Amino acid sequence: YQMYINTFKNSEIKNIIYDFDILVSKPLSLALEYLNIKTFAFQERPNTVFGRVDGVIVDTYFTAGGLFNNFLKKNNSFIFNKAINLGNWKLIFFYKKDLIKFSDINFVSQGKYKISNFANKILFLGYYYNSLNNMPCTNQISIDNFLDLIIDTADQNKQSAIILRMKILNKFDIDYFLKKFAKRDNIFICDHYNNQAVSYRLCKESNLIISKITSLALESIVFGKKVILVNNVYPFANMAKDLYPKDFNFAISENHKYFHEMIEKCLKNDPEINLRYLNLKNKLKGNFDLSKTNIIPDTIESLLI
Repeated sequence: YQMYINTFKNSEIKNIIYDFDILVSKPLSLALEYLNIKTFAFQERPNTVFGRVDGVIVDTYFTAGGLFNNFLKKNNSFIFNKAINLGNWKLIFFYKKDLIKFSDINFVSQGKYKISNFANKILFLGYYYNSLNNMPCTNQISIDNFLDLIIDTADQNKQSAIILRMKILNKFDIDYFLKKFAKRDNIFICDHYNNQAVSYRLCKESNLIISKITSLALESIVFGKKVILVNNVYPFANMAKDLYPKDFNFAISENHKYFHEMIEKCLKNDPEINLRYLNLKNKLKGNFDLSKTNIIPDTIESLLI
């Protein structure tokens, strides 16, 4: 704390924007507050407000949407002077004019067909694979269960292209996944990682997204996509249901039967399901139109001292 005060006390800096809200040092935040340096932060991982105690100390907090804003008021680990319901700032990637074209994205598959040969695109969002670790969500059993879910979905939806997008992927992973998929010709692995916006194009073009607990899943719902959240991730049962508030319950894969019923309803644009997702989107969105160019820098600039 004293070190940060000594570092900044003779500085002419009047405003500081945190890079990742909950990871910023709390002694640093307190030192900046003591020196009357105005601080700003964006709610990077909205899920944290539902139960985590990492928290943040900041002057102006740009929150990720209405529902998250409401939970912030009940979570005392988030301390701020002013909350602005911006919405999830990463929605801007969906609207970028230079967003990579779907046709320019690389995929690995074992069949003779292209994704364009299929009626629908079902996108699976996963974490990463490390056969040597025993961490929740990335351990061997968890990954194998996730791959089995992909295989099951591919077998029951042969008219759909099943796309897998992991956070991190290497050649060993691809070889292991292809072996598990056993030459199914409607499964495609996205191995394009030199452009951070690839995931946003995949979500934007997909008819349905099936995801583990990821921030991209939430962003996609607010953008207007239908997302089914994977619930049981070894060794945890009801991981999604225990984390998310009841507003999400309909979108969580309760069991095998419900999971496939949801897929069918989503792909057929069932009016009741569409309405449920629209209601959830409205609960999650912020008060700013993030499709507008420069909306975020302009908003910040108006608050600087």
